[in-house]
This record gives sequence, structure tokens and C-alpha cells, in this order.
Amino acid sequence: MRRHTPQLSKSDRKQELADTVATVLNHAGGPVEFDDLVGIVATKLGVTDQKIESLDDEDNAVAFGL
Repeated sequence: MRRHTPQLSKSDRKQELADTVATVLNHAGGPVEFDDLVGIVATKLGVTDQKIESLDDEDNAVAFGL
């Protein structure tokens, strides 16, 4: 996962994460599904997954001359 924000110190990143989680939970006012929490926090902090190009069997067969 990549961040799209300026470099922060390790302690600043921890604090930013803690503050963001606290804000989300306070706003929700009750239990939050873990996957939902992760998605919301990732969005708020600008964290994204790196796209990985998958290779299917057909591509592998061509690459290996099968």
C-alpha cells in the first residue's frame, strides 16, 4: 500500500492513524465492521493498493512456449 501524503515521522504516522480511527469510531457512535473501518481509514489517509497485473494460464502458456 502506498501513501500519497508527505513523509511523516513514525510517531506522527501512529498519531495520525490513532486520530483517524478515533474520529471514525466517534462519528459512528457504535460498533463498526472491521473491513468497513479499514476501508474508511485507508480512504481518509490516502492509502491505496498497488495494482498487480495478473497472468492467467493462457499468458503463462505463451510465455513458456507451451
